[in-house]
Amino acid sequence: MDPGAVLRGRIEDRVEQEHEAPHDQQEAQGGSLGGVPRTGFPSGDDLRRGSLFLAPLFLAASHAPLSSLGVDHEVRRIHQGFDAGHVTRRAHSARILAERWKRRKSFRILALAPVLKLHVNIDHVATLRQARRGIEPDPVAWARAVEGGGADGITCHLRKDRRHIQDTDLVALRKAVTTLLNLEVSLDEEMVGLALASGADEICIVPENRQEITTEGGLDAIAERGRLAEAVPRFRERGMPVSLFVDPEPDQLEVARALNVEFVELHTGSYANASEGALEEELERLRGGARCAHELGLRVNAGHGLSYDNVQGVLDLPHLEELNIGHSIVSRAVFCGVETAVRDMLRRMGRTVA
Repeated sequence: MDPGAVLRGRIEDRVEQEHEAPHDQQEAQGGSLGGVPRTGFPSGDDLRRGSLFLAPLFLAASHAPLSSLGVDHEVRRIHQGFDAGHVTRRAHSARILAERWKRRKSFRILALAPVLKLHVNIDHVATLRQARRGIEPDPVAWARAVEGGGADGITCHLRKDRRHIQDTDLVALRKAVTTLLNLEVSLDEEMVGLALASGADEICIVPENRQEITTEGGLDAIAERGRLAEAVPRFRERGMPVSLFVDPEPDQLEVARALNVEFVELHTGSYANASEGALEEELERLRGGARCAHELGLRVNAGHGLSYDNVQGVLDLPHLEELNIGHSIVSRAVFCGVETAVRDMLRRMGRTVA
């Protein structure tokens, strides 16, 4: 059963049974609770504050903690994208709560911070296969195992030189991936054309150098502004959200905003490779980049060089929604298996794993 339906039913039953509750001192003084005005029922916009999600379904009388409703585990499983305005309009329980709010009851609001997502890059599974130009290990089978471990999405990079992921892999991944497929590509015209035809859920535009071992630094959006201005609208016309993989510099982020992309993925390679004495400086660059991106209206992801040893340093970046991690997970999976490696990373990210 849908956990949201379970929660709605239980809260509805509890609210209908409740007796009149006295106003608390703050309400008597005409104050607000959780940033929501006391006058009238909050709108959908009122219920969303920064990175916190406030839903009317989670309003309960102050003398009745949610634990007494037996719904703690359902609350944790509610999807972070649940639309508060839709719930307010449609749920019978929300209508009951609206009437109670208008009668100026005393309420407790539960604020849920969005869950930090993990997308796993599977390129280096294909790197191992391509070492012998064989058929194993199969990146598609590996992607299924990654999803089985609890990852929120799969990332792959189709390069011009085809050093790991191949065109046939991309076709098979699109058929197999049940979470979200994030495709990284360069601005090469052939790569843009293949990405447009791929059916990927998201596109991340990255720099590419044939001599590099792995991606070296973020995309120079300033230098590539002309080609980006041609490519980005083509993806948007196909309904493909676009992210730019950039260094956390304000001038790069301003170009990303001007190009009307949805996301930026902040390049964390400099942090991952920094000496101990330079770590805090690199983290501050990332924090500043995340704040700047958010102020510009961009959503914030991050990735490159992150591992089990250093990932905790980036968990407090403001407005961060998603991490892209690959090589470290592939490396650990050699010893403990794919699903265990993914769950270990989720735990390092502070996620609850069964």
